[in-house]
Order: sequence, then structure tokens, then C-alpha cells
Amino acid sequence: LLKVTVSTPNLDDTQKLIEGLKKLNKADPAVEVYTQENGDIVLSTCGEVHLQRCVRDLKDTFAKVEVKTSEPIVSFRETVTGLELVEAKKV
Repeated sequence: LLKVTVSTPNLDDTQKLIEGLKKLNKADPAVEVYTQENGDIVLSTCGEVHLQRCVRDLKDTFAKVEVKTSEPIVSFRETVTGLELVEAKKV
């Protein structure tokens, strides 16, 4: 999956972008759109080529506004990689 935030350079076009994203989501079930806690709109696609097609469809067909995308969002996760034995000494 490839996730980016999407926005418009002109804040007046934000509503058109949201409506376009709804239409894109209906037309392409592989697309996921959601809003982060900070208010950013995230577009999740199945890869780079799919993302390019979705952005083009937003610009040309569904929203008909200029669309800016962020760099890909990378999820960071912590995990245990190994166990380390530690000896405790009485003092």
C-alpha cells in the first residue's frame, strides 16, 4: 500500500476535492480515503502507478481541481528483535 496526503493549493477548492475523493472511492474499491487526527486527508492506493492514476482521475474527472500530494507516508512500528539476558548483582 502507498499512502499520501492530498490537498489543493487553493483552500476554496477543498470541498470539491472532498467530493471528488468520495466519487473516486465509489469508482475504485481499492482506494481508501480517511482523515487523520491532524485534519490531513490521506489517500491509500495499491502502489505508485495506481496512485498516479487516482491523482490524474481526481484532477481530470472527479474533482476537477489541482491536487497536491505529499511524500509517501511511512508507518513506523516498534517490535522486539531479540532477547538479551541481563544478570543482576546484589550490592
